[in-house]
Amino acid sequence: MKNLRVDLILETEMRSPSPISLKLAVRAVGFSLLAAIILGTLAFVLQVRRIKNEKIRLQTEFVRLEPKQQKVKDFQKENGGNQKLLDEIIGWNKARICWSQHMADFRAIVPENIQITSFRIDETNPGTTRAFQLALMGRAEGENPTGLVDSLLTALQKGAGFSNLVASVAVQSIATIPGDNKPHRLFTIDVRYVARSY
Repeated sequence: MKNLRVDLILETEMRSPSPISLKLAVRAVGFSLLAAIILGTLAFVLQVRRIKNEKIRLQTEFVRLEPKQQKVKDFQKENGGNQKLLDEIIGWNKARICWSQHMADFRAIVPENIQITSFRIDETNPGTTRAFQLALMGRAEGENPTGLVDSLLTALQKGAGFSNLVASVAVQSIATIPGDNKPHRLFTIDVRYVARSY
C-alpha cells in the first residue's frame, strides 16, 4: 500500500524550513548594494570637495608666494651672472704667473757678469689658454762671456721657479760688441712659457 500524503496548507502559505528566506536574502543583497553605492557616491563627493578645497588653498598659496618666487628667479639669474664672472676670475687666476715671485727667481739666476738691457713679456690668448713669451737682451762681460750666456740659458730651463713654467729657451743671437777689445758679448734670448688653461 502506498503512503498517502495530504497537505492541508496551500503552497503559497508554506514556509521554508530555512531560517533565511530567498526574498530576505535578495532584499539584503539589494540593500547592501544600494548602501555601497550611496557610500561610494558620498565618498566620491567628499573626495571631490576635498580636492577642490586643496586646489583653492594651493592657488591662494601660489598667489601669496608668486612675488617670492619671482625674487628667487631674479636671484638665480643674478647668481648665474656672478658665477660666470667668478669662473672667469678663477680661470684667469689659474692662468696667471705670480710675476713678483718670478722676478725674484729671475734675479737669483742671473750671473753677476751679465747685465740685462731689455726685458719684454708678450702675452697671447690662443683659445682657452694664456701663453707668455719673454724676450731678453743683455750683455755678458768677463773672461768667458759665451759660457755665462750658456749658464743663464741652463738656469732659465732648469732653475728654481723656471723648470715648471718654461716650455723652451733659445739663444736668438750672440755677438761681439763693436769697438770693444775685451771678449764681451751682446745676446738675445727667447723664453716661451707653458700655455696655461683658464
